[in-house]
Amino acid sequence: MSKKGIKVMQTIENEGDATSRVALKKTVQYADIDKAWKNQIWEKYRYVFDNGKYNDARWRTPSEYGDCHIFINWDDLDKWQDSLKVYTLLLLDKNLNPFSTAVRIKNLVNFIKSTDYFSEDCFVNFDDDPYRYCCSAETRADLLIFFEFIDIQPRKYIERLNELKFEDKIRDIPAFNSIYKFDKLIDNFKSEVNTNDAFIVIVLWWELTKVIPIRPIEFFTLRKNSFFIDNNRCYINVKRAKLRNKQYEIPLLDKIGISKEIYDLFAQYIEANEKYLPNPDSFLFNVDIFQNCTRALFLDRTGYIGSQQMYTLFRDFLDVIVVKQYGYTIVEKGNNEELGDNEIEYFQFGDSRHIAFLNLLLSGFSPYTIAQIGGHTTIRQQMHYYDHLETYLASKVYTMATEVRMSLKVSAGAFDIREKYAISKAVTSANNNELQLMRKIEFGWCVSENFPYECEFDDCLNCPDSIIDEEHQQMIPEKLKQYKDDIHKHVDFLKRVLSNPSLGSDSDRMTAINAINSDVATMAALQNKRHAEV
Repeated sequence: MSKKGIKVMQTIENEGDATSRVALKKTVQYADIDKAWKNQIWEKYRYVFDNGKYNDARWRTPSEYGDCHIFINWDDLDKWQDSLKVYTLLLLDKNLNPFSTAVRIKNLVNFIKSTDYFSEDCFVNFDDDPYRYCCSAETRADLLIFFEFIDIQPRKYIERLNELKFEDKIRDIPAFNSIYKFDKLIDNFKSEVNTNDAFIVIVLWWELTKVIPIRPIEFFTLRKNSFFIDNNRCYINVKRAKLRNKQYEIPLLDKIGISKEIYDLFAQYIEANEKYLPNPDSFLFNVDIFQNCTRALFLDRTGYIGSQQMYTLFRDFLDVIVVKQYGYTIVEKGNNEELGDNEIEYFQFGDSRHIAFLNLLLSGFSPYTIAQIGGHTTIRQQMHYYDHLETYLASKVYTMATEVRMSLKVSAGAFDIREKYAISKAVTSANNNELQLMRKIEFGWCVSENFPYECEFDDCLNCPDSIIDEEHQQMIPEKLKQYKDDIHKHVDFLKRVLSNPSLGSDSDRMTAINAINSDVATMAALQNKRHAEV
């Protein structure tokens, strides 16, 4: 029977070579941790905590934004303080986010206190309302592993924890329709906003992070000298939010190429706020600028505005600009492939990072390059960003079809696709000049004057110049389903190749990406040929 406990990677001296070390993967319990190992991992991760010593009664961990902290008060416990401290450090050694790790340990401490150290006398309270005590699969996993780590078996708790059902929580991102609307709104707004207006920060955030998937903290901590030109190319230097002393599988890319348009946008902001940016390494979004813009007072803890200030600013932007100025109604995110013309989904700062990952993937960037640009040290870290890919593509089909309909308005001898369809249904008349321009095909009409000498499609049904008559309308739903199934097949293949590159080559990956983009465009065109659109 295999040993129970927490799986760790321990680095030790190589007995055969005193100048090198070897890493051993093993499962350990608290009793296996000697003083030397404990000191080693504390020295490795002491930077995570604001307190100075391992034996401190309270450990304080700052958030990744630097504007709030979480405290773990070890004196709240009568026992297991040291085992929980070691458990915390071993979780950090699994490359977990420090602040998230502190939250997990605090949840564990609260569970221990609430159940009086997993007492059977307190089990009835837990059994009556288990989700109050254990609110996530992550908390359950931490509890079960901690039981093994300190070598206890509270049988009733273990059985009840294993019975709990948790749904996988996948972060919702706005549908492509909302993304498209928000992008157009920002494009219009940036021509109106003054560079010393607080809302310029929202414009800068969107324009940069929709194409470069940097984290919110990496955006907040940009500096004056983060933007530069080298050999006539524009770059941004990103200070990555990362753990120290970490062995990287993929080297991080800090210098990232950006467009001249993005560079100029930030250069204008820097010029307008020059007096607040006296040094090359001054924070672009420092507290002085923010207070000047908003006339609000904020504690200068970090030197730059953090998550709470940005949340407040973005909330005001949605209310003042998106709702009142542009007339949109804000709706919750999730399963909104089709939205009303005046509806737009709620955005969060992390959403643009997800969007950038999807766009990089669909633009054909390699998983390795995407990982570097996104600040990931392994390819597998980016996989969860693609959970929404099919929903994102379905919304993109709807949005593209809507935009085509809006752009095909009657003008100078042209007519929109709904009018073309109405003509195709009409009884032919030799005097109808528009109809004389069309050529009869198997299932309708073709409006190309040079048919069939300029055909670019093997199937006329997919051609934007074709119009489907009423008799053959039933073909469209069947075709749409075929393309939807094809997209599903290619997305599934793409995810498998991304998670295991040995399953396909770069050529296979690009073939799948090209097929997905082609199917999306074709589905959008087919949507506009449906009789229901007349």
